[in-house]
Order: sequence, then structure tokens, then C-alpha cells
Amino acid sequence: MPPIIRVWQIGRKSYLTALRIQRILSQPRDVNYFENSLLILEHHPTYTIGIRSKGYSLQEEIRLKALGAEFHRTDRGGLITFHGPGQLVAYPILHLRQFSDEKGAIGLRRYVEKLQAVVAKTCHIIGLQGCKVISEFPGLWVGPKDIQMVIEAYDQVD
Repeated sequence: MPPIIRVWQIGRKSYLTALRIQRILSQPRDVNYFENSLLILEHHPTYTIGIRSKGYSLQEEIRLKALGAEFHRTDRGGLITFHGPGQLVAYPILHLRQFSDEKGAIGLRRYVEKLQAVVAKTCHIIGLQGCKVISEFPGLWVGPKDIQMVIEAYDQVD
């Protein structure tokens, strides 16, 4: 039987509230059970900056906050990212060892490839043409615009 994924539709939440929920959901319920979850939401206007934060000064942080947005330095990769109303955000919280396909267990790399393929197919279905993977940059792209940040960070749960 395939693993069950519980979907949580939680509306519009602050970035920090969503992060706290993700941390709670990522904890195993007991030694033998991990509940896979998909958290779906929108964020209040927020800028996040990852560990590659060179070039983003305190003055830039103050400027963005003055525009009415939250600003958070995070432990994920990547540069600055805007999250805001109207953007559907989906945070999968999965124990990948529970998932497999015809090739066997799905590791992180294959998971990302499958996720990209699903989003690319969805873009095609809704009429967004030219969606492609650019190997040197994570995510999916339409022209110069990134439409999906695939993996920001993950913790291994044994």
C-alpha cells in the first residue's frame, strides 16, 4: 500500500508560523511512525535570504521591512526570495524511505526530479508554455523567471 500523505490547508500565515508548523509536523510521532504531510498556504509579504546572503546588508533589510514585508535570514540555500499573497506555497514533509517506484526506493535526487516533472506537467496543463529545467539552476523556469524553488532544506529523519 502506498504511503498516506495528510494535506493541511492552513490559509495565509506568517513565515515564522508556517516554519513552526513544519517543524512540528516533521517530528516522528513515535519510533515506528512518521506521518507524511503536505502543508498548503499563502504567506504574508515576506522576504527570506539564505546562507548565500553576501550583498544583502542591514540597510537592505530595513528598506524591505519599511515596505511592509517581513524579512528573515534562514539556513536554506539560495539568494533572496519573496513570498506573498496570491502565491500558492506547498511544503511537503515526507519520509522518502516510505516511497518507491519501479526503480526502487526514491532518494532525494529522484524525488526532486519527480517533483519538477509534476510541476512542469501542471504548467503545461494550465497553459504556461516553455517551462523547463536548467541544470545549473534549481527549480523550473519560464524565460528568466523561476517558478519553483524545489528543495530549500531538509532534515534526515531516521
